Amino acid sequence: MTQTVNANQFLAYITQQRAKIQSAFKETEQAQNEFQGLYTRFRAEHDRTLHALAEQLGAADAKLGGGLQTQVDARVAEERAAIKQRLANLERAISKAQTQADSLIKRAQKEFADLRALNPKLNEREEDLKTQRTRAQQTLDDLNGQIAQMGKGLGFIFSAWKIHALDRERFQTLGHLETFDAQLLKVRREWQELRALALKNETDWQTQWEKATADLGGLRQERDYLAQNGEAEARRRALVFALDHLKAVPGGMDAALAQPMIALNVQTDNFQAALGAVAGILGVLRGVDDGLGRIGESAKAIVTEQQRHSTYLHPPTFMLSDRVLEFGKTWDDLIAQVKNEKQAAQHPADFVAAMRTFVEQRLGQDQVNAFFTGLGGALTAATQGWKA
Repeated sequence: MTQTVNANQFLAYITQQRAKIQSAFKETEQAQNEFQGLYTRFRAEHDRTLHALAEQLGAADAKLGGGLQTQVDARVAEERAAIKQRLANLERAISKAQTQADSLIKRAQKEFADLRALNPKLNEREEDLKTQRTRAQQTLDDLNGQIAQMGKGLGFIFSAWKIHALDRERFQTLGHLETFDAQLLKVRREWQELRALALKNETDWQTQWEKATADLGGLRQERDYLAQNGEAEARRRALVFALDHLKAVPGGMDAALAQPMIALNVQTDNFQAALGAVAGILGVLRGVDDGLGRIGESAKAIVTEQQRHSTYLHPPTFMLSDRVLEFGKTWDDLIAQVKNEKQAAQHPADFVAAMRTFVEQRLGQDQVNAFFTGLGGALTAATQGWKA
């Protein structure tokens, strides 16, 4: 039955709906994580079986049978083209990797060249400061000697003005000595910091160069292999592709070999369909939640407008139609459905079938559109008569 609610009740309904959607999202996301974990483990088994079978059937004396051979032959041209494109990409990647490795060497060489060029300059500066400090120290020693000589006996009385002048000069010399000491310390620290930085950079560049060289070696190895074995690799890939897509025993192939691979391929499709179904549900939940957020903001704007002009505008009321209220029950039902189906994660096909039915009946585009059309109509009706 249609409900008429005030603004606070309408906003509370929107908040409640969004909370239920968040709960449904969390539950569905947990199902997604379970399927993904199972699929990852299953895929490892699938790939081991696939490549072992491909190796067995790729042997020189292996008999593929007419049906499988036809599928392989049909795929070879596409694999040849893919290998050709990969070789072109590898050439570009090798050139780029070589440039990067060379650049690292050039940067390291420049860093150490700059450091070597700076070393004699800092040495020269240090020696100059040491010479100036030695002279200042000698001047200080001379001044101290003169002051001591003049201060003997009554000399400090008769030579007071000279002693005062010498003492002032002595303090100036002490200041020079402190300046020279500070500059010497600065020069030595600068050298230590530059050397430490150079050593750190050397380590970093060495690591980067080793990685770049390893990457370059891997690219060259792949290029050389494909260049020398392109046709054989194209046929091997074509065989892997054909086996990976088997859904029925090909004519002339041993059913005992084909059936395990077929079962794994079907299960792979089921897992991927289940993951796709879950992702689709999560996308719908995000979209509906975003839409409800906008509906809530519009309702708040209506309330604000009414409060600003309460003398002229009556308080808004909102009508929640039967269809809106019915759709609002979807989230609790979805949570229950996902919880039930999570227990059957080992059977993704069953999950897909159950969730496909639920989505078609409850979360289809028509149902979602009708839900928002109803809410939009409630907003429009709430302000009806305001202009008059």
